[in-house]
Amino acid sequence: MSLSTSDQIKPFDRNVLLQRCLGNAALVDKLMAALMTSLPRDKSDLQSAIEASDLTSIARLSHRLKGTASNIGAVPMSGSSDRVEQSARKNDFENVLLHWRELAQQIDQLILALEAQNFEGAL
Repeated sequence: MSLSTSDQIKPFDRNVLLQRCLGNAALVDKLMAALMTSLPRDKSDLQSAIEASDLTSIARLSHRLKGTASNIGAVPMSGSSDRVEQSARKNDFENVLLHWRELAQQIDQLILALEAQNFEGAL
């Protein structure tokens, strides 16, 4: 059984960011367009840190992604980022890898959602 679009968890909640931006829709669009540029880079940087088994960088980068996700209402991504961060801080590389797979998928879903809303041309 597949979920309808309305039953699926949204990768982010534009209204959360709109509220944080005091209702300034133009600012929201600019921030989301900037996110379209930074997310692939952040994902690549985190992937490189994981490939290097650099737990300090993994914790720092996943913490930054957690903050970004929280600010835009990307609840699933925020949770996965937190799990990666906490695993890295505990020197638990096995769980870093486990949660990284989940986080990488959520980043990809967020990028697709942003592309679908055409934020890339808002800058």
